[in-house]
Amino acid sequence: MPAGPLTLVPPAGCAGLALVDGLLEGVATGVPWPAQVGHALLPLSQGLALVTLEGCVIEAGRNLAGEPRDSVRFHRHRPVAVLPDASADALLLRGALMRSVQICAAAEQALKLAIGYTTTRVQFGKPLASFQAVQHQIAGAASKLAAARILLDAAYDALASGDAGREIAAARINACLAGGECASVAHQVHGAMGYAWEYDLHRHTSAIQAWRAEFGPLTYWAERLGAQAMAAPSVDLWQFITS
Repeated sequence: MPAGPLTLVPPAGCAGLALVDGLLEGVATGVPWPAQVGHALLPLSQGLALVTLEGCVIEAGRNLAGEPRDSVRFHRHRPVAVLPDASADALLLRGALMRSVQICAAAEQALKLAIGYTTTRVQFGKPLASFQAVQHQIAGAASKLAAARILLDAAYDALASGDAGREIAAARINACLAGGECASVAHQVHGAMGYAWEYDLHRHTSAIQAWRAEFGPLTYWAERLGAQAMAAPSVDLWQFITS
């Protein structure tokens, strides 16, 4: 591997690329931080291609969180290496797991802001956090986040020991659900304050929404996990669900 940072391009961003006679042609979209790194790892039908970004045309773009998600144009570009035994699905799984960790971290920060705001904001003569309805909202979001973290730990344990497709799918689904719930509750208890640009909440909730869309949205992982469950032998279905 080359020295220095490289970027991982989600498989969906490589749909416009083709490797013909050993040369890369086309446009990769949604590439994270290409102007700040020297190399990229691209999942192609022939395997994973390691390419240098020197000499490529980069068109600037942003995701919902304001992070660089650029388009990179390749013309007769020879990869540094092509790893035929490495699969695009392996990169997709690891990318989804990575984004799920980030979603949970952002959700935690959103909840911390929500708790801090509701304990200091006084309405009807007492803090918002003293109202049971507000407590229920925050507690419900926190419980979903705790469950997502447990599944993330299980996914990392499974990845260290071998095949982790089922565990990563479950962790990804729950991270997306928990992140969405935490973002929704945090904005609801903040009211108009949560939408102020000068206030930090939008930095976390915008990131949650942006990262939920990368390396496969929630619906993709739900369908994938459901297909795995349907393919499992009926005698093992309960174990599949509970293990």
